[in-house]
Amino acid sequence: LNPDGTITYTPNDGFIGEDTFTYTICDDANPALCDTATVTVTIQPTDSPNTTNANDDAFFASTCGSLTGNVFVNDNDIEGDTQTITTTTVITTEGVTVIIDANTGEFTYTPISLDFIGNDSFVYSICDNNADQACDQATVYLSITDSTPPSIINCSINDETIECAGDDNESLANTWNDANIAALELCATDACDSTFSGQVTSDYDFDNLVSTCGASGTITVIYTIADANNNTTELVATLTIADTIAPTPTTDIEESLLVNCESVPEVPTIEFTDNCSSSVNVVFEETNSFDESNPSDYEIVRTWTVNDDCDNIATYTQTISVTLNDFITTVNERACSDDGTIDLNDYLENDQVGGTWTITQGNANLDESTFNPENVELGNYIFSYTNANNGCLNTTEVVIEIHDECIVLPCGKDDVVISKVVTPNGDAQNEFFTITGVETCGFVVDLKIFNRWGAKIYENSNYQNNWNGTSHKSSVGGADKVPNGTYYYIINLKNSGLAPIAKAFYVGSK
Repeated sequence: LNPDGTITYTPNDGFIGEDTFTYTICDDANPALCDTATVTVTIQPTDSPNTTNANDDAFFASTCGSLTGNVFVNDNDIEGDTQTITTTTVITTEGVTVIIDANTGEFTYTPISLDFIGNDSFVYSICDNNADQACDQATVYLSITDSTPPSIINCSINDETIECAGDDNESLANTWNDANIAALELCATDACDSTFSGQVTSDYDFDNLVSTCGASGTITVIYTIADANNNTTELVATLTIADTIAPTPTTDIEESLLVNCESVPEVPTIEFTDNCSSSVNVVFEETNSFDESNPSDYEIVRTWTVNDDCDNIATYTQTISVTLNDFITTVNERACSDDGTIDLNDYLENDQVGGTWTITQGNANLDESTFNPENVELGNYIFSYTNANNGCLNTTEVVIEIHDECIVLPCGKDDVVISKVVTPNGDAQNEFFTITGVETCGFVVDLKIFNRWGAKIYENSNYQNNWNGTSHKSSVGGADKVPNGTYYYIINLKNSGLAPIAKAFYVGSK
């Protein structure tokens, strides 16, 4: 017995009759399937009548559909005559018509239903071409089984990624699995069942989720598609639940605000939530561009940086544009020039610190916050102090009027010497109308001069002893110099406390 199935049989000398032996064949499956058969060898005497042998055949198919074979494969003719099929058209026990090629012995068996699974058989006859023609018949046994698993070539069940939805993850995963089963039931086909509706099962269990971070993770599911003969096909699909969304605030954050410095809102309390993580990390920062050394409108930027368990990061920003206001408090004060030093800090509110006093009006010196009015000109002095307070400016402006009403001067009416004659002739005598004796008294001389008809010919509110008879254009005579004659003056010595002085004087040429 050769591995290719051929045999060489050598009988004992003189043997006539039948002989048998058995053989076993096995497939290469694991475990292997084996079967045993018996071979009968007939040895005829040389003077036996002419014979031809048609031996039974068995053909198998592991999938439904057509089956082909050749009945001559195991037929023989001892005399070496040519065998011919005499029943080229046969009807099987299941009513299938089979056409056999008379010369080659080849046939094709096509069941009435392509879904047919089972056994069938037919009988054929052969004859040889010997002059003493011999004929024989045999049975062909056909067996069609289904060992072909369902096909999913038309199915498109792929791995899928969905966004994490926290507590809804299991519901989403259930829906995904149910949809895959329904799709496989529709798309799977079977070679032996034209109306196949696959029985699909899966080992899906949400508890098999392999967590990666937060509530995200992967589930690998094996789907088994089985036909009526328990042939199965498996498909593996993986559902990935991914978290790609950063935490979000539960309330709106106003991104841009425009406010005055006294109306800057407090930092709001912002809660954040995440679709996939139970914990959210929040880092808050605030920057303020306010510069006390160079105050102007400024900007406050508030930033919330949040991240979840899957390292999704988001930044939320609130920008506040602040208009700088300067709140000015004005203090009015009067002080005598010999009252002593003044501490300007006495005019400040208790919370006004960090500023510097400056002089905005008046010619004076400051020693930090100390002002000494002695030896300064009388009049108004304005001092300004500005400090930053909660993003705003607070300015205290102190207006101090310096006077000398508190000074007792060593001068009286008797000290005042007034010209009685003015002779502006160039001889350096009585050239000007003079008021003397008050130079050190601190008085301010207010002078008015009238002619004898009451017309004002001269006026000066701060007279400096410099009138030499020059007239106004509107005075009597109309010349550069007033005519010789008697004139009248009214002198008011400001800051003296004295009554105005009014008297006559003479203007001449010599």
